Amino acid sequence: MIGRTRPEPDGLSWAPPAELCDRTLRRLFPDAPSRTERWPTLLWSTGRADLPGHPRLTGWQWAGAPESERAV
Repeated sequence: MIGRTRPEPDGLSWAPPAELCDRTLRRLFPDAPSRTERWPTLLWSTGRADLPGHPRLTGWQWAGAPESERAV
């Protein structure tokens, strides 16, 4: 998962393409904020970072079921 490849503690600044983050968020975290920068939102969705205007997540779970099987 792209969230596991966060090299910032080593002093490097890196972010995956926003489109990749957006697809991941839509598929695995459909309830994530949609009007925020995608990489910080993905990190927030997995409890790895703060996201301004949103409380820090202390627990999370991705939506693993196919979209066609999700409750509405």
